[in-house]
Amino acid sequence: MRKNLLVFFCVAGFLLIAPGLRAEFVNVSPAAFTSLDGTAGAANGIFGQYVIKSGSAGWLYAPVNLPDGVVIKNIRVHYYDNAAADLGVNFVRVNHFIPDYNTVFYVESSGASTSHQWKTDSTHDTVAAHRLVSNGACTYFIVAVMPAASSDLRIYSVQIEYN
Repeated sequence: MRKNLLVFFCVAGFLLIAPGLRAEFVNVSPAAFTSLDGTAGAANGIFGQYVIKSGSAGWLYAPVNLPDGVVIKNIRVHYYDNAAADLGVNFVRVNHFIPDYNTVFYVESSGASTSHQWKTDSTHDTVAAHRLVSNGACTYFIVAVMPAASSDLRIYSVQIEYN
């Protein structure tokens, strides 16, 4: 009995300190995206809600809120691209105090496909300080570059992994 109790407390103690050791995630929903010209559209599909750019080509923006002090490991984009042009998804960091606009991560779709895809980037910007979240000094957001207004270019989610 005492041996089982000791094992229980060891496991419970590890679980209390383990959250700092495992990765955490934030998902950016399609509902978070907007466009400056008001032509972002959301729709529902078999894989859930997605965002498209209607009207003309352009950019879609979504805010990202992460805990202060964490280190961002990568972004992962769930998308559908059955168009001739490829979409691009940027994770951007802007410093409030100096003119410092950084694309920390970048994912680009890879041509026409009739299947849904996941793509990850963890290496675009190798400056360690750009991966450290500093909410007092910086703003973070997603910029999706939609080269064509088409329901064949869809973003289902952007997942951000951090420690």
